[in-house]
Amino acid sequence: MSINIDYEIDDSKVTELLEDAITKKIKDNFKDDDFLKKVTSIINQQISEKIKEKVAEISFASNVYDVIDDRIEKTLKHYYPGIQNKTNQVQLTLMEDTVVNENEFVTKSLNVMGDAVVNDLIVKGRVNTDNRSWSELSDVIQKKTIKAVESELTSSITESVLTTVTEKGLDIKKIHAEGVDLISNTELGKTIIHSNLERVGALEKLTVVGPTTLTDTVTVTQGRVGVNTERPNMALDIWDGEVEITLGKRKEDTGYIGLGRKGTLEIGSSKTAITIDDEGKTKINELMIGRNNIAWSSEVPGFESKKGDIVFNMNPTTSNAVGWQCLGKFKWRPFN
Repeated sequence: MSINIDYEIDDSKVTELLEDAITKKIKDNFKDDDFLKKVTSIINQQISEKIKEKVAEISFASNVYDVIDDRIEKTLKHYYPGIQNKTNQVQLTLMEDTVVNENEFVTKSLNVMGDAVVNDLIVKGRVNTDNRSWSELSDVIQKKTIKAVESELTSSITESVLTTVTEKGLDIKKIHAEGVDLISNTELGKTIIHSNLERVGALEKLTVVGPTTLTDTVTVTQGRVGVNTERPNMALDIWDGEVEITLGKRKEDTGYIGLGRKGTLEIGSSKTAITIDDEGKTKINELMIGRNNIAWSSEVPGFESKKGDIVFNMNPTTSNAVGWQCLGKFKWRPFN
């Protein structure tokens, strides 16, 4: 069974319903992020394609450069009227910590608030001398100049003086330092207490304080003199090889002349007259007491002698004499 319903539709109502449905759908879609991303992508794609078609039809590069140059020039004139660009090359490089001026920098006035490091400084005008830095600079220059001139003059004058002294000799009668005479005529000043003299002439008087060594042989120290020794044991101590001869004080009011160690001491004049061995025994080859000679013989002397001289018998017995006494010339008498 079918039913046929005939009725008339109002177009305005349909249109209104469609518009409301479409508006709602659009509002709902524009709240969806995925939908918005798709719409944005399609728009960008379409715009890019259209721009490529238009750019291919026109001379774009030259127009862009002209527009950019015009805009830059107008912008500089408007916002930076103090900047005038007349170069086609990089003249100023800006970095994080440094500004580099690539070529010559010209300015009417330069004020550096911090340190300034200059490789070569050329000043064509005047320099302000009324400041501390100039004073410091001038002081340094003055000191260096004076030092250089002083050194050069000292060297030059010294060489000149040495040359003159070498060629003509030196005639100075008096030399003094700080008001004290060092040399006066032929005398050294009293203040000269140290010297490295290696040779002097005849000395009329010499006073030495402290140990003194002469040619590594004679040593004078603490009131004693040592020959071939630096440590004399007495007032005079002479070493000759293994023999030590000493002279000095043995004890209070007692002097000593002899050997400092064991050995034999001989005393004589051109030949030995007295011999003392290491046990203290003394041998006298010829003895004179007062004006008379004392001698020894094994028999009656047969030689001439002085009156009063005595000759002891070297071979005494109970029956012969102890010795003989000279009565003059060849006369002798026995005595017991």
